Amino acid sequence: MKNKEIKIYALSTCIWCKKTLDYFKEKECEFDHVFVDLLEDPESSKAKAEMKQHSTQKGFPMVVIDGVVVMGFDTDGFERELSK
Repeated sequence: MKNKEIKIYALSTCIWCKKTLDYFKEKECEFDHVFVDLLEDPESSKAKAEMKQHSTQKGFPMVVIDGVVVMGFDTDGFERELSK
């Protein structure tokens, strides 16, 4: 599997976000993540603007893999994008 650019937007209190972070750790994928709820402005506004640029859908976790958005804890979606 080639290296992928992965960014995860999450909430610190979200169980599905934790499962998503654990999933990518278990897969030994390198990724960046941000807990949006722990940010203060201007970082909070910047993260929300980035999310809006990626998708009009709202929700957590939002996983961006090489520019493709996978919403929620969707292991089938993660696998599909990681295998490309």
